[in-house]
Amino acid sequence: MLTALLGHAVLTSTVNRFDLAAPLPSIAPVRIDKIGSGVGVAQQYARAHGLQARILWVDATANMNAYNSAEKIAALVKGAKQMGFNTISLDVKPIVGYTIYPGPITEQLTSWRGQTIPAGFDPVPIFAEECHKNGLQLLCCFNAFSEGHRMAKEQEGKPDSPFANGKPGPGYAHPDQQSVQVKFSPSVTIGGTSFALESSVNPTQVDANKGAIYAKAPTAKGEFVLIGPDRRVRAYSGVAPSTGEVVLRLPSSKSSGALLGQLAKIGSVASFTVSSENQNQIPLMMNPNHPAVAARMAEVIRDFVKRYDVDGVLFDDRLRYTGMDGDFSRLTQLQFESEIGQKVNWPKDIYETTYDWNLKSGIRPGKYWDAWWEFRAKKIKNWMSSIRNIIKQERSRTKLGIYAGSWYGEYDNYGANYGSTDNILGFSQMTAGFRQAGFANLLDMFIGGCYYRVPTIFDAMVAGAPKGQTIEAGAQMINRAVNDETWAIAGISLSSFAQNPEEVRAALQASVACSQGVMVFDYSHEIEKFVPHLTRAFSRQAAAPYADPKHLTEVRKLKNKRIQLGYKYPPAFIQEGAPGIGH
Repeated sequence: MLTALLGHAVLTSTVNRFDLAAPLPSIAPVRIDKIGSGVGVAQQYARAHGLQARILWVDATANMNAYNSAEKIAALVKGAKQMGFNTISLDVKPIVGYTIYPGPITEQLTSWRGQTIPAGFDPVPIFAEECHKNGLQLLCCFNAFSEGHRMAKEQEGKPDSPFANGKPGPGYAHPDQQSVQVKFSPSVTIGGTSFALESSVNPTQVDANKGAIYAKAPTAKGEFVLIGPDRRVRAYSGVAPSTGEVVLRLPSSKSSGALLGQLAKIGSVASFTVSSENQNQIPLMMNPNHPAVAARMAEVIRDFVKRYDVDGVLFDDRLRYTGMDGDFSRLTQLQFESEIGQKVNWPKDIYETTYDWNLKSGIRPGKYWDAWWEFRAKKIKNWMSSIRNIIKQERSRTKLGIYAGSWYGEYDNYGANYGSTDNILGFSQMTAGFRQAGFANLLDMFIGGCYYRVPTIFDAMVAGAPKGQTIEAGAQMINRAVNDETWAIAGISLSSFAQNPEEVRAALQASVACSQGVMVFDYSHEIEKFVPHLTRAFSRQAAAPYADPKHLTEVRKLKNKRIQLGYKYPPAFIQEGAPGIGH
């Protein structure tokens, strides 16, 4: 057994790499890539010990009517048990920022789109009691740095608002704590004068303070007309692609006011807005670097763990920054300058957007490009370390995990490196500093969203579909990212199989074959359609790998032993995955 776990599969060219796998023996097998999906001590240990996470996700807002009484909670948990799940993940702090339980720090969420929960009713201890009575683990999930909901904000104050009694979330009252996002817009400089441009060619409306570009054809093929905010006409031909500079000449119309012979250069100008201004995503994202934001969420966790005997705390996919455009607040600038010991030309020393004369955009990295991504990831890791310390101080048996998207290659943009410090995935962000900001070793479990319809790489190849957009490829990615520091569990979405519920069987099989379990999202997704398929798939009981901490301890010991013996992880296969948080 020890020898098997310390090694890894090495297949010769005479062995069929794509072989049938049925870790759920009561349903049809799937054909998986034995090389890519068999890597790691955690994967081999879970198989050898019959461990499988089987998590049912219960979203806070979508399922409110399903848990607004003790009787309904008991029925929900009993149903999950009968289907064969061994864990429930209960969303307790959705992106709106309120919690489904009453507490001293957060306001209770009591209504959402026609669903209600009685004020003062606390579903968490009832879930805990019912789960433990039925032998299930209970994980409770928090959206860490989201404190508001865009649609709720749009309906704020309306008597018929379906969202949270018309309240949009606590973060809107604290714009100083919201994430500051940078936005670049095109601009033109002529001589010593600069002005902003509309962001598209041939705009139908032009802001009074902006210029515009009009063209009958792409500028590489013909001339265009440049209009300034003073509405004077300029024109040019002959783009210099390397500099974006052109010499202006009179247009064919001989328009008056043209600036003949002057040099024009296209560039960009940066502006800064807080998250609630022109909110470009549904959650209202706060600044993780703001001391008040970090401290408030830490106290929410401390209070929760003190009061509730649950098996684990999860963070959902708002454990991050807004994207590569945040956080560009003055507070973060000062923190970053302190970190690197240099004054920064903000934000161009990080990056800026570039434009050509067709207003096609690109990105020009600045001299602190890598240092910036490392800094943000390090901030999230340090916060996660403090949260783990709080949990262990207050209730040592409570576990810590997160959910995030499986496409690890885009998480530098979001500042959350959930990987191990020694993973060998070859993405461009994997500098030494970014790699060391990985926090997989702080986690007892990692759930990755593999929300694809195609189960396996083999299936994709047969269908001529992208191999990376499969459950198997997503599971391979998260397994290699966390690299035996924690359990990797593939998440699937029932909505992907709503038209043909029986197809969920192959999705379940692929998830369990290629990771250490499966998370099923969500209870609200017409789960009644899937009950017979879930029950059949999970007919043979299995314990969750994180239910007993000794298993993860043993996996980490075996990993270290493996390293001492000189074993090296095989190359990681990076498929053409689909970006998008949560996938």
